Amino acid sequence: MSKLEKYLEDAEAILNRADTESRDLTDDESSEYDTLLARAEREKKLDTVRAAAANPANVESASFAPPNVTVTRTDATPRDTALRMIDGGLNGARDEAREVLARAFDTAAEREDAREVDALARWTIVAGSPEYARAFAKLWRDPEFGHREFTGPELDAYQRARTLHRAMNLGTSGAGAALLPVHLDPAIIITGAGVVDPMRSVCRNEVIATQTWNGVTAAQVAMSWDGEAAQVSDDTPTFVAPGVKT
Repeated sequence: MSKLEKYLEDAEAILNRADTESRDLTDDESSEYDTLLARAEREKKLDTVRAAAANPANVESASFAPPNVTVTRTDATPRDTALRMIDGGLNGARDEAREVLARAFDTAAEREDAREVDALARWTIVAGSPEYARAFAKLWRDPEFGHREFTGPELDAYQRARTLHRAMNLGTSGAGAALLPVHLDPAIIITGAGVVDPMRSVCRNEVIATQTWNGVTAAQVAMSWDGEAAQVSDDTPTFVAPGVKT
């Protein structure tokens, strides 16, 4: 069974369960149903891309290239490269983690936040490389001498990561600011009893690649009734750019 069929089957099972019990969907079921449909839609698009890639009519001939030469695109942006890495699996990252990262790109693009898109792309490319994942694992096992086991490609990947997190002003590795590989889930799993907090019902999660989340707010959208043949008044709302530090 393909992933698309599995997502659709699970979504249908939720509807059937509610119909059998003659009730509406609960909030959790509605959220799970929407998530399954979103995954199915994404998988459907990926199937379309894979089918197009498998069509010989869509493949450019590279017979002119010498043996052992790889023909690559040079016009790809960092965002294009990062999204291709996400679709490619990101070192075995879970589907949920890849979807969250892809959604972060979509959110930043909708806000037309070029800085956030660029930061996400650079972090995905550097922290998502297999070489950096191996280097990180060696340091995790032996923080003091693990770097002595680096291969040449792993050392290059680690140095690129160091350069990136300095450019992003994330602090020092000794303070826990080393770039976390993309395939590791950065979410903290609570193992204690926890507490009931009404803030959770009015908050949402945002995935960012910088230290500060930047948003746009407005008190309200103003409107007015203007007379015929009269100049239309300026009802533009006042925008504020709040920032939330992590």
